[in-house]
Amino acid sequence: MLNIEHCALNPFAANTFLVWDPASGEAAMIDPAASNEREREEMRERVEEYGAKIKYVINTHGHIDHIVGNRFAIETFGGTLLFPSGDKPLLDGAPDQAEMYGFEYQPSPEPDADLNEGTDILLGDERLRVVHTPGHSPGEHSLLYEKGAAAFVGDVIFKGAIGRYDLWGGDETTLIETIKTKILSLPDDTILYAGHGEKTTAGDERRSNPFLASFL
Repeated sequence: MLNIEHCALNPFAANTFLVWDPASGEAAMIDPAASNEREREEMRERVEEYGAKIKYVINTHGHIDHIVGNRFAIETFGGTLLFPSGDKPLLDGAPDQAEMYGFEYQPSPEPDADLNEGTDILLGDERLRVVHTPGHSPGEHSLLYEKGAAAFVGDVIFKGAIGRYDLWGGDETTLIETIKTKILSLPDDTILYAGHGEKTTAGDERRSNPFLASFL
């Protein structure tokens, strides 16, 4: 089974997830959000503490709070940078995003490969399945860990809330359809690890998320 740890970083408290196979040590860092030296040191210490060998650095989508630590992660730990091509305009415009929101930004490396639906990400013998989950942004993808009944859902859905759709490329209709067909269709006990805030489950959000009551 994969081990999962996270910490909330930068002024937007974006969750960075470290996911690794304890047998091989192979790991993925999802949405590296460290935005200053203190946060970068925290990430370095955690990776060393767990003995994780970063194989992939993965961005679920291209908003600045989820990509601000890309350069640090790649230069410090190595690994392949996976980024959804549908959000490439956001990556190209990251300096403008950083200026708008007051982020200290070290420009991200160019992606090594596209994050594509249908792709499997292998960490040792464990598998994450990539699923396109647009609506918050055009290119956003989630990562399903079916063996562990878990999903890393970026900013698509949160505990008791849903992602914004008023930013570049966002669309309410698309977001709701994504949530209904690709998130809430998961088994009730599937743990949803969101890009901000606490984890939740697909069943809890289906039953009690106030933003979805009129759509379900």
